[in-house]
Amino acid sequence: MKLTRVEFIFDAVGEHCVPVGTHRHGCCVLQRCIDHASGPQKVQLIAQITQNAFQLVQDPFGNYVVQYIRMLVPSHIPHTLLT
Repeated sequence: MKLTRVEFIFDAVGEHCVPVGTHRHGCCVLQRCIDHASGPQKVQLIAQITQNAFQLVQDPFGNYVVQYIRMLVPSHIPHTLLT
């Protein structure tokens, strides 16, 4: 499927990354969105997750999302999250 056809999904998932990321199946959806997003869209998804990282890491499923982006692109995680 062309990336332009699914960009609205990435936008919606990013905008609602906390409820999606803290859901049992949603955390997997969010991770797959990161995998399939284009460069700028991927950066935006990671930024939205990073902005909500404190909420996400307090949830068992949300924590997986934060760990996932930490594995993929360590430079996108602010140093303050690691302390």
